[in-house]
Amino acid sequence: LTRIGQPVPSLRYTTLAGTSGNLSEMQGKVIVLDFFATWCGPCLMKMPLLETEVWQRFPRDDFVLLAVGRGHTKAELVEFADTRGFTFPIIPDPDRSIFDQFATEKIPRTYVIGGNGTIIYQYVGADPVRFDEMLRVVGKALEDEARE
Repeated sequence: LTRIGQPVPSLRYTTLAGTSGNLSEMQGKVIVLDFFATWCGPCLMKMPLLETEVWQRFPRDDFVLLAVGRGHTKAELVEFADTRGFTFPIIPDPDRSIFDQFATEKIPRTYVIGGNGTIIYQYVGADPVRFDEMLRVVGKALEDEARE
């Protein structure tokens, strides 16, 4: 339902920690938005990399990582995050209202949103080559934001 170059859908969210926001109001920040499910094998392979290679790597002044648990309640995700030691923001999406604005199927699904609020990269799956490409896109977007 999305393509590179289009504005990110305007949506409100609340993380497990209780922080609320709206994607369209994060101008000037580079955002990695990842959709996952706790039962999804490729998602479970990718999420530790999101913690170490994305969340712990990039400075938080101009960067946000948000993981959306498609079809999961807050209670399910609190236990999941605590058990696995994830420290990045996780958003429950029990009715798939967030996911449905981006796609109709297939996870893991990752988006990079530039500081201007448009989608600058997206991919489905846990392919290491695409993950590395996503890291390069994030790094370049952060450099571009620092120059502006």
